[in-house]
Amino acid sequence: MSRFEDIVRLIEYDYNKNVIIEPQSRLGFLKEIIAQSVKKHKPAVIVKAGLGNSGLAASIAEETDSLLVIVEPCLNVINKFREEYKEKSFFSGIKIINGNFDKFPVDYYSADMLICLDILDFVNSAAVIDEFRLALKFGGYFILGGLLLHDDDAEGVFDDLMRSIFPLHTDYYPENDLNTVMNLNEFSLLDSKIESVPLDLAMRHEYFCKLFGSEAGDFKKFIEEHIEEFSKLYKLKGATIKVPYFTGLFIRRKPDFNNTKI
Repeated sequence: MSRFEDIVRLIEYDYNKNVIIEPQSRLGFLKEIIAQSVKKHKPAVIVKAGLGNSGLAASIAEETDSLLVIVEPCLNVINKFREEYKEKSFFSGIKIINGNFDKFPVDYYSADMLICLDILDFVNSAAVIDEFRLALKFGGYFILGGLLLHDDDAEGVFDDLMRSIFPLHTDYYPENDLNTVMNLNEFSLLDSKIESVPLDLAMRHEYFCKLFGSEAGDFKKFIEEHIEEFSKLYKLKGATIKVPYFTGLFIRRKPDFNNTKI
């Protein structure tokens, strides 16, 4: 099975469970951030990477007159979403494309706003961010949400833990590194917020075992070996840690061709 097929399998497994992508516990502040940004900047075309939590996607469509284009890799999830919402009045304002994030099937410079939540840590983030950049108009807005490494987690123990139980995990960024990556991709940060969110590692481990079987390693031994870091940085209590969650609004800069060296 290819990595892309594994990602599609994860997305279908997570749909309506929303443990990884747009969990219910974060839905309130994500809806608020998106609604405020849409109201202020009035994008004609909003592109969302993934259907994620069907309630969030439906909320965006219901509360705006913008055209909402959703790129979703999993065809079964698309069919489930259509069956759930096809009778709703806002459904005609949604266009869904079955496609991959790192080969983004959206015309260059066609989106006024792009929304990406909770996917960068299990995809090729460099390729995906580049594709998103190309899809956005100059002056377009990018709403990004995802878990972060703690700033003082120099060894990346949280990354290593997640790789041990979640075989598709790639990397989390510390906040400064994320902003640097976005800046190098011609995105300027307009506003951001960091929330501390709880993660129940025992529940996540059980969740991943059902999907990946024996590939989801035992987190308890890893925690024991790094008890000091998890206690200090991630406030370990029982099997629960507290992790920073970043939401940011970026604007797509127009390159300064006058300063480009040939």
